[in-house]
Amino acid sequence: MAFTEELTFSDLKQEPLMANLIPYFLSKRKQGLVETDPQAKLKDHILDAFNMGEIADGFNYLVELQKKGVPVLQHFYSQKECQADPTREGTGLFWFPAKAPGPFLLLCPGGGYDVVEAMVEGFPVAKALNQMGINVFSLKYRVGMPGAAKLADEDLAAAIRHILAHRDFYHVTEDYALMGFSAGGHLVCGFGTENRGYGPAGLPKPQMIGACYAVVFPSPGEDPQQRRDWARKMTGDGDVEQALSDYAPLLHVGPDFPPAYIWHTLEDAVVSPDNARQLAARLEELGIPYRLNLVPTGPHGLGLGTGTDAEGWLPDAVAFWNSLREPSR
Repeated sequence: MAFTEELTFSDLKQEPLMANLIPYFLSKRKQGLVETDPQAKLKDHILDAFNMGEIADGFNYLVELQKKGVPVLQHFYSQKECQADPTREGTGLFWFPAKAPGPFLLLCPGGGYDVVEAMVEGFPVAKALNQMGINVFSLKYRVGMPGAAKLADEDLAAAIRHILAHRDFYHVTEDYALMGFSAGGHLVCGFGTENRGYGPAGLPKPQMIGACYAVVFPSPGEDPQQRRDWARKMTGDGDVEQALSDYAPLLHVGPDFPPAYIWHTLEDAVVSPDNARQLAARLEELGIPYRLNLVPTGPHGLGLGTGTDAEGWLPDAVAFWNSLREPSR
């Protein structure tokens, strides 16, 4: 059965090649609907910005890969590591192999560190990248708990370390790029910084970071309780000033920050496009290559942006990545 824009939660559960993956891409609330309201349509429980056609296409691609024998869900923590910290149990890597060995791109979907919207910013983007011949992974990192941002840092580093240690299995080289959306953009931009990045993690430098409507200077608001809640989400405690210092990537962008592809819509009412402008200005100041794509219209959370002014940003990002990898003449 092929998924359509009218798919229900029951459709997902009844597809044997999707049922076991549900905990890795549906929020806990939506997982509950699988049991309590199985005939509900997914399209009625997503944000208006999300493209249901892209979501269904991504699900179909996951099924197609598995029918070809691809073990799409991989785990980067060992059983022993999960026993030491049971919160690691819910993590994983969705693997989208290309037809030929080569560099890989690791996607970090967003979701405000409350959910991971892989069905919007993971699977459809991975399919499009596969069609360009790129090996792709989509990260399911820890969310919805105190210190989620800090734990996501750990998950991202562990996932990259795992992929690099198993390059022969995944048919990839050690060259890689990162691409993150919204909170996932905050995560990957943090990986480029001096305080939370690839250097302290002892990992190779990414060739490129894709910052897709990314948060680089958080604005937790003025309400004291809201600010404390945000700080707990970042670090696990309520120290707002420390969280703002440690988890504002813009403050820690140094000369070794990777080249960046930055895109944002000017109508984004969730994450201000000033985040994109400020990151670009900082990279300009440091002489680090970047490409800034400010899209005139469109809401937050467009993913591929099919049928909107943002459509085409992904080939543009790949072209920028390729330009960084071309030998100098």
